[in-house]
Amino acid sequence: MNRAFSNIPDYGLYGEPAGPGLPDVLHVESISARSSARRWRISTHRHAALHQIFWIESGGGVISFSDMEKSITPRTLINIPAGVVHGFRFAPQTEGAVITVPLEVFAPIRAELDPGGLLSHAALRSGIAESPPALAEMFAEHGAVRPFRAGALKAHAGLIAAWAARQIVPHALAPDTGDNAGARLLKRFQALVEHRFTEKHGPSNYADELGVTTAHLTRICREHLGKPASQVLRDRQMLEARRLLAYTQMTVAEVADRLGISDPGYFSRLFSAQMGLSPRAFRQGFTDRPS
Repeated sequence: MNRAFSNIPDYGLYGEPAGPGLPDVLHVESISARSSARRWRISTHRHAALHQIFWIESGGGVISFSDMEKSITPRTLINIPAGVVHGFRFAPQTEGAVITVPLEVFAPIRAELDPGGLLSHAALRSGIAESPPALAEMFAEHGAVRPFRAGALKAHAGLIAAWAARQIVPHALAPDTGDNAGARLLKRFQALVEHRFTEKHGPSNYADELGVTTAHLTRICREHLGKPASQVLRDRQMLEARRLLAYTQMTVAEVADRLGISDPGYFSRLFSAQMGLSPRAFRQGFTDRPS
């Protein structure tokens, strides 16, 4: 089972290569935009660094969590945290939206508004009377090039997260991990990384705090996310670096210092090895894009 799980593809957005994160604060598109061209079939996959919220306005189909399937009916919310394996068979002409938020944006929102952790579990809720808030405005903001776009999209992410948390019933769908203890350990590790990635730079530090061996922590990460614990940590650091380079005027040395890296030269080499271009080149490429 672990071998089969490790073969499940990781994507950025569906059908696009997996990367260290989404280069935007929020992405929204219609269900038909990605599904109709694929005959309304979305093969089983996962997103290691993205949280998704689906809204099915009309139509329906089936969602699969490996060997578990649930029917989708009109006015259905589906909450899919990062790392959860899922796939769809939509009925033709299904209408709705999928909102995708990178963990670097979503995790702080979730921590503040959802201390009980409802949004940390996959969930499906049907027959919802309350439509998602400001969905048309979210589409318009995402598709426009306007001042303060990043802040506006972050506000929309908070609105949709609050709405989803209100709709989710206590019995959330459990992702098919095959190892509940492992899944719990992974969530604890990810929570620690979110709060300590600027302080603790080695997986052994996290393993010690979690009371497990580094080898065991790495095995759990490989089974559930398809990458070692060290890469989970590195991805979070690089996501933060990208955010700071893209959305602030910090120097490269200041970004390195924010990440807890005292040597700016080492940070630049690390960033270049992970991203394929230097921090300055990344910033220039990001700010030069029309969008």
